Amino acid sequence: MEAMLNEAVLATWGRSVEYRPREGEPCTVRGVFEAAYAEPSGYGVSVASAAPRLLTALAELPSKPGRHDEVVVDGTTYAVAHPEPDGHGWVTLHLEVIDE
Repeated sequence: MEAMLNEAVLATWGRSVEYRPREGEPCTVRGVFEAAYAEPSGYGVSVASAAPRLLTALAELPSKPGRHDEVVVDGTTYAVAHPEPDGHGWVTLHLEVIDE
């Protein structure tokens, strides 16, 4: 069931990006890229962030994501600052711009 839901989300909102693991070959993966976002703080308000992130299914990635892996979106290269798996087959890659 989760695999079907993950596929539906990627098919609807996903886009192709280049993923460059620190070890291994670069590849194309699908994910939902957000240049800025808001998330609940736990205190009844949302906290906005200008930090970009990529949400993707772990199955899209060639290996477990790690700090300093890279993602290229629209010609901009980002470093993975913090990978955050959700326990349900998805991972949020918190990103930092390394070139513009």
